[in-house]
Amino acid sequence: MFTRKQYITKECSADEYWNQFSEPLVNYIKTFRPRLIAGIKKSKDKHFNDIPLYNWDSMANAFPDSVARKIAEANESGGLSLSDKVVSLKYAAEIIRSENE
Repeated sequence: MFTRKQYITKECSADEYWNQFSEPLVNYIKTFRPRLIAGIKKSKDKHFNDIPLYNWDSMANAFPDSVARKIAEANESGGLSLSDKVVSLKYAAEIIRSENE
């Protein structure tokens, strides 16, 4: 597993760091947030900023515990912020978008 320290010191890329958490989040979005998939497919923004922030915050508030533990472990501090959750969800959304291209 890549750690936050490795990401910050450029021992791994942002894609490598965040995508290590993506698979269960792709399943989470497909299972519990299927209406968001239409927005992901329609999004014209590279970072999905045309999808309202409250959608991402809402998903982050119901974030899967198993993924939260993995990110907190990778952070090495045991902490997990709202922005960590949103970024990881957006990386999962990128996978969903690429599956549908």
